[in-house]
Amino acid sequence: MKLTRKFITAGVAGIMALSMTAAVWAAEPKISDQKVHAGGVKLNIPVVTGAVGGKEVDDKVNLAIDFNITKKLYNYLPGGGRDPRLQQDYYAEFDGYGGAKASREFVTDIAGFINRQLQNQAKAAHKAGSHVKQYSLDGNYQVRFNSEEMLSLEQTYMDYLGGAHPNTYLDTLNVDLRNGRLLTLSDMFKSGSDYLTRLNTIVARQVAESQQLKGYFNKVEVDGTENFYVTDNAELVLVYPPYAIAPYAAGTIEFIIPVSQVADIFNFKLE
Repeated sequence: MKLTRKFITAGVAGIMALSMTAAVWAAEPKISDQKVHAGGVKLNIPVVTGAVGGKEVDDKVNLAIDFNITKKLYNYLPGGGRDPRLQQDYYAEFDGYGGAKASREFVTDIAGFINRQLQNQAKAAHKAGSHVKQYSLDGNYQVRFNSEEMLSLEQTYMDYLGGAHPNTYLDTLNVDLRNGRLLTLSDMFKSGSDYLTRLNTIVARQVAESQQLKGYFNKVEVDGTENFYVTDNAELVLVYPPYAIAPYAAGTIEFIIPVSQVADIFNFKLE
């Protein structure tokens, strides 16, 4: 059967359109799950592939994720998570030598070791009269924002070590997917802008207007070291875990700042 030139042209154009659409979607990295289960230690870890910056950026992002998790796990060792050499030693060990694949295997191994540590501590406490027979640590994550340019993750941890209630911790990770650079709060704003004054003004207004928060504190001082993430709704969210600025009963405190309120100094397009 002969095909007309018009039909062929339309078909080629359709294929090109589909290819372009696929390329646009492919620019957004894929996030898949890797589950690590070692007794009382259960971790759900994101695996990032397909960053616009290529495999090298994928590796940088996954190394950073693994380091955050390792740092958290080391907190269950005497002085481990607070060792100032931990980050330097970690990257010296894995960056360029096995990369994220080796670091993820290390996370799995250390999770098993920490589980043994926790269960030994639980047994000792039980012998001393505690009703709890097993300690636990659960880690999970949420993808808060994912685009060609930027990835924003929130990692949460909950442990139970025999106290009156579980303890909740969190980390956020924000990364430029073009080069793998980890972003701080100051990176989200144009160089030289007085972003802290702007953020403190907005947060102070939210505290004053919130009946829920009034009973816990009068003032929150944003200093640039906060955990934060961004959202598909073009919001910057400052996150404070329990105890950071309020009692445990207040839970995790979040200040949601529409980027439209700081658009003149904001450094990224959230689209």
